[in-house]
Amino acid sequence: SIVMRWAPSTLQQDLSTRTRAPWKIRDHIEFAERIARAAAGLHKLGILHGDIRPANIMRMMSESTPGNYHLGDYGS
Repeated sequence: SIVMRWAPSTLQQDLSTRTRAPWKIRDHIEFAERIARAAAGLHKLGILHGDIRPANIMRMMSESTPGNYHLGDYGS
């Protein structure tokens, strides 16, 4: 079995409802690097995500910090 933490929201939901706090440029850069590192980590394991989009970026805690968003939804 696979055990995963529950994500209360996604980047898509936060953008649609405008609940994500404004970020500074460095926050956007940190966010992009974080998602790129996640994809690179998957690639090292021989896994291709194939559907990186806001709906598949999960928020685990406060939307004010880019570090609270995680790449998820690896499909079938």
